[in-house]
Amino acid sequence: MPPSRSLFLIAVSLVGLYGAAAFAEGKPSASAVPAAADAEAPVPDIGAPAEAKPERPAYSSGDFLSGRFAGVAGDRASAIAYLEQALSEDPQNHALAGQLLVLYLSVGDIPKAAERARQLQADADHERIVDLVLAVEAAHDGQFAEGEKALRNAFSQAKGVIWLPLLQAWLKAGRNELKKPLQPADILPEGETKAPPFLAYHLALLNDFAGFPEMAATQYALAVADPQKAPFRAIEAAADFYRRHGENNKLAALKLAYTAAHPQMSMLMDSDDASQMAALMNAHEEERQSTPALINTPQAGLAEVLFTMASVLYSAEAAQDTILYLRMALYLRQDFSLAQLLLGNVLENEGDFAGAAAVYGAVNPKSPLFSRALLRKAYMVEAQGKTEEAIKMLDARAAAHSDEYDTYVVKGDLLRNRSRFAEAAEAYSQALARINEREPQHWSIFFARATCFDRIGRWEQTESDLREALKLDPNQPEVLNYLGFSLLERNQRLEEARELIEQAYALQPDSAQIIDSMGWAHYKTGDIDGAVQFLEQAIELLPSDATVNDHLGDAYWQAGRKTEARYQWQQALSFKPEPKEEAVIRRKLKEGLPPLPAASVAEKKTQPVAEQAEPKEENAAP
Repeated sequence: MPPSRSLFLIAVSLVGLYGAAAFAEGKPSASAVPAAADAEAPVPDIGAPAEAKPERPAYSSGDFLSGRFAGVAGDRASAIAYLEQALSEDPQNHALAGQLLVLYLSVGDIPKAAERARQLQADADHERIVDLVLAVEAAHDGQFAEGEKALRNAFSQAKGVIWLPLLQAWLKAGRNELKKPLQPADILPEGETKAPPFLAYHLALLNDFAGFPEMAATQYALAVADPQKAPFRAIEAAADFYRRHGENNKLAALKLAYTAAHPQMSMLMDSDDASQMAALMNAHEEERQSTPALINTPQAGLAEVLFTMASVLYSAEAAQDTILYLRMALYLRQDFSLAQLLLGNVLENEGDFAGAAAVYGAVNPKSPLFSRALLRKAYMVEAQGKTEEAIKMLDARAAAHSDEYDTYVVKGDLLRNRSRFAEAAEAYSQALARINEREPQHWSIFFARATCFDRIGRWEQTESDLREALKLDPNQPEVLNYLGFSLLERNQRLEEARELIEQAYALQPDSAQIIDSMGWAHYKTGDIDGAVQFLEQAIELLPSDATVNDHLGDAYWQAGRKTEARYQWQQALSFKPEPKEEAVIRRKLKEGLPPLPAASVAEKKTQPVAEQAEPKEENAAP
């Protein structure tokens, strides 16, 4: 499948301590949820409770080990079945109950997770996530007083957290107990005066829901004061507020500021699709009067807090905990499409393509994010080997929405990844035909089509598309490198090829592929010493790449290091090059290489290779 594109640029500012996943290791963690409120403060180390002395388990070790193995392998359903069997043999084993709580949360079975939470609640040192699960279950059922009671214990365990009072405030709002506008001081821990950026957004939502529009307006203004840094969710909520209150001037100003800060209006997604912002900003008066607030239930408000917590954990690369909080948010608000996209993205990155497809498929067709979810679902279906099923999905979408070009881009991606290059090129052509005005971000479609044309031997179209991509965005190192290397391979315009690759190198000096191209450019233009230096750097970054080993072998041979050359060619063969390249390498092993033709030796650059920038020693994405 194609590399997972980043779907979200969530600019919330919260650093937390998290550890719910530690249950999966059979031991408690210091905390199960984000704890710190100040984004600039280091993550506090509050330590974990002392581990109890090990006791002889009363359950079958086979069930336990099978459950653990299934969990590690990502088969959560099997893990639950095995661990439930183990727990039935040892009902008082709270470590097992804790692992099951996390597993049930991870698959979205909140009622079952709550059963295990009740079993763990009696432990004096139980994790705060136990209280949170019980509060979420109660709130889902409209039992807000019970939810407050569950959170009360979490308050007694925690100091300095900010999410607890936010959740508590929404539970109070559910009981109509918010009698005055909420201020930052009502939420911040005692003695804390600096409010993190996300707090204004959540206070705005709370005051808006509780019927305090003046305070809500103040907090919304603070939340979107810097459109460059404000998360889109805050922009969306503020625009919704201004629309509902008829503040058209503020709505227009917000639109202008946001579009200026985000010219492509990427919408936290992976293309320039601006339909969601357009729908949000351009609502008609009758829609303004009839559309409910973005957050119009206490459950939706609670889900919003959980989504923020999940976003923080996502940016901290804590995938397991991210899943838990998203599942709870979606239990409280099933139509939370932004949470669904984030959950799908996390599952996708974990390799759970079936799970991700199910989450993307659950997005409401009326959501502005439905199209994006459908396209991601197609990727996930294809990733399971169901290419024709994915293509049928995309063809149906394209037939119903002939003005959308993204559908054809995804179709092209899927076909290209299955080496169906002619069909992929046609799909990209259909996408380009539906773009009325080409903009810089469309370079990627031309580049993708160029790679397909290249693979089916249509060089003129390949070069044309590569140059069109560079017209749209001249600073794409991948395109510069591809065009430069292609010219080198064809022995065409070698000096231009070298210049293109040098531009790519200046933009991305740590790319192993570009470093290899730099070496090959020096080789093709007769600078063998420079070629060896760059290619030796490339081999350190990509030691198992057949092409880089082959290139280094050629450079060693021309430098008179023939034993080393043969070694590199042998290495290249061991990494299974394509049949055509394999035949060439075997011929070189047998016959060696002739001297470089004099016509290919161009004037060397005046700058010594040793003075060029050293690349960072880290792998770049292929």
